[in-house]
This record gives sequence, structure tokens and C-alpha cells, in this order.
Amino acid sequence: ARLVLVVRDGRDVVASIKTRQYAFSGFDDLVRCWTQANDILLGLQGQPGTVLVRYEDLVRQPRTTLQAICAAIGEDYS
Repeated sequence: ARLVLVVRDGRDVVASIKTRQYAFSGFDDLVRCWTQANDILLGLQGQPGTVLVRYEDLVRQPRTTLQAICAAIGEDYS
């Protein structure tokens, strides 16, 4: 299996989650959730078949980022 790990800036994640109805008791819960999720992703970084991508890079430079993803997982970009 190949994994593409997408990491998003924590400030954007918290701002997005705050607009939804989740079972978080406050800002600290939101930050803790983002931190735990990213700890898991970062623990996978560097494993064979994985590539770490910043969400912001994918949005700002989709072609370049997708080309890098394809190269990392051994697929052609088209």
C-alpha cells in the first residue's frame, strides 16, 4: 500500500472545526485533537510507500504537488 499523508495548518483546522457541531468542550480540545492526529501522521513519515504533503501546498501549487506525490509513489503524472 502507498499512503499520502496530508497535513493541514492547525489554525485552519481549528477555525474549520469551530464552525461545526462536534463534541469538543473548547479550544484546548480542538488543539489536542489536531495534535494527536498529526502525531500519528508524523509517526508514519519516512516509512516506505508514504509521502507527506502539506494541504496548503496542494491548494496553492496543485500541479507541482501532485507531480511530487506521483514521483514519490512511483506513478506517472498526467
